[in-house]
Parts: sequence; C-alpha cells; structure tokens
Amino acid sequence: MSETNEASVQSVVMPRSGLFKVFRTSSSGYRSDEPPCRNAVSYKFVHVDRRSASDPSKVIPNEAHAWWYGEGANHRVEKGKICRDIGYSSSWFVELTDIMAFVREYGECVLSVDSDGFDTIEIYDYYRE
Repeated sequence: MSETNEASVQSVVMPRSGLFKVFRTSSSGYRSDEPPCRNAVSYKFVHVDRRSASDPSKVIPNEAHAWWYGEGANHRVEKGKICRDIGYSSSWFVELTDIMAFVREYGECVLSVDSDGFDTIEIYDYYRE
C-alpha cells in the first residue's frame, strides 16, 4: 500500500453492530485502492487466526506450544476454538442503519460474517463459484 493510502486509513476497529466490511465480487475480496461503494472508509482491524481445535496440542502434537505460541498475541479460546491475534490488516467498511436501502442502491449482495467476526457485504457485481 502506498504512503498516501496508508495515511488515509482510519483508526483500528472491532466488530460491532452497524459496521460492515464491504467489497465487490469483482475484486475477489482482496484489498482494492478504490472504495467499493459510496461512503466506504478504510479502517485497520486486528486479524484473528482461529482454528477448529480447542487446544493447540490437538493440532500438531509435540510441537504445539512452539508453533502456536511462537507467533501472534492474545492467545485464547473462544467458543471452543483456539484464537490468536496476528497483526493488522486494512479493508473498506461502511456504517449502515438500513441494510435493505444499501441493497436497493447496489443490487444483489451477499451478507455474511467473516473469520475476524465482522459482518460483511459482498456487492455481487461479477460471477463467482
């Protein structure tokens, strides 16, 4: 990312009601320098590495502590899954009070929750499967 774009990134955000990570299918979910929609703002967020195991030793026996605890911070268990914070990423976000007004404006959208816990909107502007 260029210095100009880095300077425009706002503060770090956490998942919360009304805040949606937004991207276009045509961008394949990857960071784009172009906002995907009107009023989108670039924010940094903590990337969380989540695994399906409840304990690191269930993933790689004999090397669990070196592998899991050797990187990241804030190692914890959430909803029966081991988690750790792995640095920061940035993405486009939009604040919405009326999701259907957004859908009417941008057309077909796919709503979900990503692995970092953010509500997401994919503006479905290109075929994917």
